[in-house]
Amino acid sequence: MEFKISHGTSAPVSERELAINLVKEEGVWTFYTNIPREAQRYEDLVEPSDFVRSEKVYDENENLIELSGVLKENVRVNIREKISRPVSEERRKELSKQLARGRDKKNKQK
Repeated sequence: MEFKISHGTSAPVSERELAINLVKEEGVWTFYTNIPREAQRYEDLVEPSDFVRSEKVYDENENLIELSGVLKENVRVNIREKISRPVSEERRKELSKQLARGRDKKNKQK
């Protein structure tokens, strides 16, 4: 199996995505992105497959802008949820003072 090669243009920033999905029956992770930087970053970790669309899309300068296939067997997937922790105004002031002291100390060393 080989990648289908095509040419196109980058998706608008508001429509860019990266998706990694597990197909339990097959025991593989599917991969798709239309974010050029991520497509180039993951290119060596993705291989073509018979049961999912496997395609590489290049722009007019031959830069990879879209990639789809399956992750190679030796690739580990580690998904972490981003946790947002609210910071109180009091703690924010403490952190600002701490940063200011660090900057002052760094400037004195120069």
